[in-house]
Amino acid sequence: MKKIIRFTLALTLVFTTLFTSACGDVAKKDVKFKIVASFYPMYITALNLTDGIDGVEVVNLTNGRVGCLHDYQLTTGNMKTLTAANVFIINGGGMEEFMPRVEKDNPKLVVIDSTKDLNIDWIKDDEGHVNSHVWMNIRHYIEQVRTIAKGLAAADPTHATVYDNNARHYEERLLRLEEEMKKELEGLPHRDVVTYHESFPYFAKEFNINVVANIEEEPGHEPSPRQIEDMVKKLSSLKNKVILTESATAPSSAEMIAYETGAQIYAIDPIEGGESNKYAYIDAMRKNAKALREALK
Repeated sequence: MKKIIRFTLALTLVFTTLFTSACGDVAKKDVKFKIVASFYPMYITALNLTDGIDGVEVVNLTNGRVGCLHDYQLTTGNMKTLTAANVFIINGGGMEEFMPRVEKDNPKLVVIDSTKDLNIDWIKDDEGHVNSHVWMNIRHYIEQVRTIAKGLAAADPTHATVYDNNARHYEERLLRLEEEMKKELEGLPHRDVVTYHESFPYFAKEFNINVVANIEEEPGHEPSPRQIEDMVKKLSSLKNKVILTESATAPSSAEMIAYETGAQIYAIDPIEGGESNKYAYIDAMRKNAKALREALK
C-alpha cells in the first residue's frame, strides 16, 4: 500500500513539473512587443507595418475616442498603458502636447517621432503655431511611414526585415493612391473652398486646392459673430461656394454661413478616428477625393 502511495506521489510530482514547465513555455510565447500609437493615423500606420508579425501588439492610446490631440489630457489609464509599452509612436510637430509628462514619467520609453526627419515647409497660423496635420498629404505621410518603420526596426531588430518589407509594400499602395486621386481631381473648373477646421492645408497643397479661409480659426473655439460676418463676405465673392466640414453633421456656424451664402456643405474625413482596419487611410482618402470632385465640378 505504501509503495502504491509513493508511486502515486512520484507520478503526481512528475506531472506537476511537466505542467509547470509547459505553462512557463506558454507564458514565454505570450510575451509581446507592445507598440502604442498616440492616436488614430499613427495606429493605422502601425497596423500596416506590423502586419504578419506574431507576438507584437498594437494599441491606440486614445482608443479612437478623440480626433485631433489638441489640448488632450492624459488619463491614468493612458499612463498605465505607456508604462507597459516598448515603443510609443507619435505624430510630432507639436500634436502631442502632453509629451513632457510622458517623457518625465517614462524616461526609458522608446519614442518614435514620425515627423522628426520631415523636411517640409511647415504651415503655421498667425501666431506661429505649426499645423501638424501632415498625414493628410500622401507624400508627407509616406515619409512618416518610413521614419516609423526605421524606428520599429531599431527597437525590435528581430523583425527588422519584416518592418522594412511592410513599409515598402504600404508605400507602393500609397503611391498608387496618390496617382488615382490626382486623376480624380484633375480638370476641375473650381478650386476654392472654405474649410471648417485647420486639418486640410497639406492635402490642399498636394492636390492644388485653394483654401480661402477656415471658419474655426482656433481648434475647439466657435467663430465670433464678426468672424461669421467676414466669412459670409468671403464666400459670397466666390463663384462656386463650398464649405468642407469634418463630419456629416455640420456645426451650427457652418450651417448659418451656408444659409446666408447659398454654399453647399461637404464632409471631408481628416482621418483622426475610425475602424481598426489597416486599409482605413487609403479608403478614407479615396472617399475624400470623390467628395471633393462632387463639390468642385
